[in-house]
Amino acid sequence: MGAPPVTSNDQPGLPPPGSQPSAPPVAQAPASSCEAAFACCTAYVDAMAPGMPEARNACDQIRTLISQPSAPEACGQMVVAWRQALTAMGRPIPPACR
Repeated sequence: MGAPPVTSNDQPGLPPPGSQPSAPPVAQAPASSCEAAFACCTAYVDAMAPGMPEARNACDQIRTLISQPSAPEACGQMVVAWRQALTAMGRPIPPACR
């Protein structure tokens, strides 16, 4: 007896008959400007000191700003400063800092 014919739903990578394909994952937006600044800080450290992951510890100080009334403005200013520093050094701006 021969093998049954292959239909489009029998091919790997296609959803089984009657099912819905899953949606691609959606990127989560940072919870606040300080969360965005934290992500940018780690990307900045990785760009400026790639062999020194311990330098990321400096980014932990950003988390202490969250409870401050001036946090959104201060965190936003940090991101601007890191972008300017990277540009001045001729380095690309990481996606986390855009």
